[in-house]
Amino acid sequence: MEQWSDFFVATAGAAAALAGLVIVAMSVNVAQIIKFPQLPPRAGATIASLVMALLTALAGLAHQPDRIFGLETLAFGLISWALHLHSGRVALRTGRATGRSREEAVRVVLLGQLQTLPLAAGGALVALAAPGGVYVVFAGILTLFALAMLDAWVLLIEILR
Repeated sequence: MEQWSDFFVATAGAAAALAGLVIVAMSVNVAQIIKFPQLPPRAGATIASLVMALLTALAGLAHQPDRIFGLETLAFGLISWALHLHSGRVALRTGRATGRSREEAVRVVLLGQLQTLPLAAGGALVALAAPGGVYVVFAGILTLFALAMLDAWVLLIEILR
């Protein structure tokens, strides 16, 4: 894991900064966010994803066996996955009441799964000492950042339209 230390340092810094900025930015729109029952869980899941990236990076920097890092990454991924699953359920349940299409709610569910499952799978592969497992963690972190920023955009900008 030592060859990945620069990546994990950069990930930890970026994830901490982004999580903090998203929390502050969401606080500006909190009145709008709480008007829609599907958005508070989505906001929480978005923050959880960024915190998951932060914790994974910090675990990757710790001097510990790769198997333990993999198990930690899997655990962080499953916790974030559960939060995204809850967010998706709320989006599906409240979609009609808020005038949103079913397709939009399904998209929220799918994006939540894409945001968390690759990192969890990477953690499982690392824990099992599978070749290339850390590359799946790498891809999972990149995917997580991209999709968390999409969620943040919805919560910060799209909500004001």
